[in-house]
Amino acid sequence: KQWYQRRVREATKVLEAAAMMKECGNKLFKEQDYLRAKHKYLKAVRYLDHDGYEADEACKNLYTTCQLNLAQCYNSLSQFKEAIKFCNKVLEKDGNSTKSYFRRAKAHEGLGEYDLAVVDYKKAAELSPEDKVLANSLLRADQLVKRQRNKDRQAYSKMFK
Repeated sequence: KQWYQRRVREATKVLEAAAMMKECGNKLFKEQDYLRAKHKYLKAVRYLDHDGYEADEACKNLYTTCQLNLAQCYNSLSQFKEAIKFCNKVLEKDGNSTKSYFRRAKAHEGLGEYDLAVVDYKKAAELSPEDKVLANSLLRADQLVKRQRNKDRQAYSKMFK
């Protein structure tokens, strides 16, 4: 019983520390200090990365939020592959995370992977059909795919003349 009580106190302290790091990260993000915000979110994730905490719902929610915030920071820093990595981690646990699909689509766009961006925007739009930002992003990505295909077509036609 003492072991359990100690574990609960420890988990509470970890949750509080991680929440504090997340709040610091949020403040820095609002100030557009994405690099420092990223470090705060990474620290929060490290706090929550210990065995036994994933069973707690509050820890799970905070962990997911920090990972999504990290993806947003990485997108803002044009570190798109890292953004994709954190979106994938969220999607492994929650395949219906609209934000994760949206942020991963943004990262794919940043990498010039417009086909993959369209796939993710479509999935996000399925999950949140009323979201106008998603609908507009999907339209934009579709246009980028068409533009890219036209460029490719022109480049290939020149190769075979």
